[in-house]
Amino acid sequence: LALILLGVVLMIAEFLVPSFGALGLGGIAAFVFGSVILIDTDLPGFGVSIPLISTIAFLGGSLLLAIIWFACHEIAHSPRGQRC
Repeated sequence: LALILLGVVLMIAEFLVPSFGALGLGGIAAFVFGSVILIDTDLPGFGVSIPLISTIAFLGGSLLLAIIWFACHEIAHSPRGQRC
């Protein structure tokens, strides 16, 4: 559970700290790893929904890529005209 919370905190920190995606990627990795080891799958009927974890990780990664794209787009259209 701590890894899942760490993942969420890192993804939120990505919005606040200019880390160029490192915190977001670490957050996604921590979330996925924490989700996989969350429930003991030796017991029948209990397990982790891999499609759910994959969907949430995909959405988190897509959001991270969208933020990076918008940041690069904003830099490209700044008065300086720098490219990302």
